[in-house]
Amino acid sequence: MLNSSHNFFSIGGGLFAVMALTSCSYSQHSVEQQATVEQNKKSYSVQQSQGKTLEHSIVHDGIERSYLVYLPSGYQPQDNPAVVFSLHGRTGTSQEAMKSQRWEPLADSENFIVVFPQALATSKEGKPVTQWNALNVNSGVDDVGFLTQVAQQVSEQYGANAKRTYVVGFSNGGMMVSRLVCEADETFAAMASVAGIGLTAHTDCAPQTVTPIMFIHGEKDHLPPQQGRASNLRPVEATINVFVDAYACSKTPVVTELEDKLPADGTQTTHYRYSKCEDDASVEYYFIQDGGHTWPGNKPNERLGNTSQDFKATEALWQFFGSYERK
Repeated sequence: MLNSSHNFFSIGGGLFAVMALTSCSYSQHSVEQQATVEQNKKSYSVQQSQGKTLEHSIVHDGIERSYLVYLPSGYQPQDNPAVVFSLHGRTGTSQEAMKSQRWEPLADSENFIVVFPQALATSKEGKPVTQWNALNVNSGVDDVGFLTQVAQQVSEQYGANAKRTYVVGFSNGGMMVSRLVCEADETFAAMASVAGIGLTAHTDCAPQTVTPIMFIHGEKDHLPPQQGRASNLRPVEATINVFVDAYACSKTPVVTELEDKLPADGTQTTHYRYSKCEDDASVEYYFIQDGGHTWPGNKPNERLGNTSQDFKATEALWQFFGSYERK
């Protein structure tokens, strides 16, 4: 069961529009696109963090695993702080996720802990690569058990609030969230996926309890693509509908067009909020027109497509997470 402390947006109603899907290549850029990238880079700024980062290891399923813990500058165990788990993408590391997503300044100001777990290197087409055992991977690694064990250890060691423990994943990490919502839905009070929507096309996995979930996805993200892959991934909208149906949410979302704060970034963003779900939960979706395989608000990476500067994903995620706790 969930407590919902506030709504994420107060916006007008509207109907879900089906967006046109287009393809693009990231290997070549026009002069105009290059100018956009340079302007985006100038708009990006980094705040300094004041807390401390600790390295941890844990043995799970007979394998030594590792994770990073960021303690905010005002950390006191008696405060029973919330904790956010952030899962890196395929080929990534916990250190890279920490560097790119920049949770620390927000954690300092809001006084919550951030955990950056490390995936194992498992075989993909004969080559070892760090990746989470998401629904479309099937590596045999018990990542669900590992993440659940880490959540318990962080709660015991640092006084983290087990009722306010959240998880977000990027890319393959986001796909891992789809597994967690089906298999570890009592561990996390709310979940989110950035550039990683991906219930598998043929999976029977469906959430057994109501866990609020948010998706952020770019229209021109090919990793995974908006329209899914017939071989192993459902389309974005089909994935969202699984949760809307499972949670008995209103079929008509509340819709808002976000301010186009930097037109030169090449994107526009629409936010959809499906409410009136069981247990006062919600299903939320940021559709980024012409967006790439990127984390909104971050420094642009032209190789991965356009990076929206309409909003900062890290801040939007915390607003969403902070609305919920388990009873």
